[in-house]
Amino acid sequence: MTVRASNTTGDFAIERVYNLGGHGGVLVILRLNCYGVWPAAAVSNTDLPSTPPQVEMLEGLRLLYPAPNAQYKSPLTFRFQLLTPDLGQLVAAYAGHHWICLQLDGAWRRCIGIDSAVRVVERIDAGNHTVRIVLSDSPTPETGRLLRQSEEVAFVILSDEDFESYMRQQRLDDLALYGSASGDDKNIGLLDWFRLQQQSAQGDEDSQVTHEVDAATGEIKISNRDDTPSRKAANSEPPFLIIGVKTRLVAGFPFRQAIRQTWASQANLPREVRVFFAGCRLPADATDELRRAVTFEQRMYGGDLLTDALACDDSYAALTEKVKEFLHFVGSDLVFRRAEYVMIADEDVYLRADELATQLVDLGPLHDLYAGHVKEGHLFRPERDPQRRYYLPESEYPIDEFPPFAWGPHYLMSMDVVEFIADNREELQGLRGLDDVSVALWLLAIQVHPQHLDVFKNLREAPCTDDIVAYADLGPSAMRVIQSNLRSGRSFCHGFNALTWDKDAFQQLVSTDSS
Repeated sequence: MTVRASNTTGDFAIERVYNLGGHGGVLVILRLNCYGVWPAAAVSNTDLPSTPPQVEMLEGLRLLYPAPNAQYKSPLTFRFQLLTPDLGQLVAAYAGHHWICLQLDGAWRRCIGIDSAVRVVERIDAGNHTVRIVLSDSPTPETGRLLRQSEEVAFVILSDEDFESYMRQQRLDDLALYGSASGDDKNIGLLDWFRLQQQSAQGDEDSQVTHEVDAATGEIKISNRDDTPSRKAANSEPPFLIIGVKTRLVAGFPFRQAIRQTWASQANLPREVRVFFAGCRLPADATDELRRAVTFEQRMYGGDLLTDALACDDSYAALTEKVKEFLHFVGSDLVFRRAEYVMIADEDVYLRADELATQLVDLGPLHDLYAGHVKEGHLFRPERDPQRRYYLPESEYPIDEFPPFAWGPHYLMSMDVVEFIADNREELQGLRGLDDVSVALWLLAIQVHPQHLDVFKNLREAPCTDDIVAYADLGPSAMRVIQSNLRSGRSFCHGFNALTWDKDAFQQLVSTDSS
């Protein structure tokens, strides 16, 4: 991954470029909303006219989703990739003159500008289908020239019942391949886990971990029978890297367990890396059993789950406050603020923490660092529809576009950047659940801009590759499969299945089991 850190003095800016890990091309995901339909004949490579010289800036088009010959259920999201060595130059040259058009089963769907970033959710009847994307010099492709096209991809849409059966078989295949390592039997909910622990822990108080959280400072005090002098000394030493995992207190429990048992386990996590789960407070109407379950989890795992130590509520609307409070928790702690870096991650991320820490150590101290998966070259606009999840009214954000930002599933900051947010948390206002955009806006005040890391990826936008350091959109079982791969000397992506690895597959499994 490539990191740029800049120091600015007067009218001069000095930029240093660092390379971490492998070299990757520019990956851009454009999302479409398909509405109108125009009849059209299927387009083959021989139908395309000679390519104008300026179109050579675009080396190709590639469909990422759906995958060839894969099976899905409706509705389906289409995702594709623009292959270009310089996305910014491409967009500057093509905007307003070229469009990307979706062709489904030989019929044209809506075309969008090449700088657009609109999401498609298309309802499709069960059966066999084909799709391709085409670059056109007109928003109505039947009247314009078709300049480039992707390969045609065939896929299948199953009925809801058939898809459920298909997913069940896919999970059985994973079980046959990985055995208990896939861990479906470990994905139980918080309350069920708490009840089981109560049954097994009766009369065994000596094995329990206890902790206290100072309400004024947020300091965590841990004590148990293993609280040896060496352990106390380790707790007083500042970590090199602190990772804050955004988690839902109840629904996020299976993800926390998967993380604790895989990349953040004692056997895998480097000594100089510390992981916390940022959970915030339970709602006022939470049951007494739920409160006891959360407290028990905190005791069991030595206080890695932060609740009342963060002055925020556990809800999507308060996600930005959750991140800001966690950064304040780190930046105001006498030990933690001596760390070099802080990473924010979603609970559905598998992180090679050892690899990340090693590469950061090799670089030495960096300042003004804010990096992650940055989708450069096209605009993202606020959602103005009150019915949508990401709704943001003009009264809260009057500008009609967002600045470049590192996407929320995983981003990295140097401690000087964290301290700026921590020291100004009362003045910094967030944009509801858009923590990633909020952080980018806050850092504009000190002229810190996001840098792209090509080894921070999302399953729903990029196929699995073995050079990945942080991979998002994963379910708990997928994290355990990856861990089994690495422990057994297999490649990171061995047995990759975009359907069963997706976190939605886990949610569907939970819904099916509870119905």
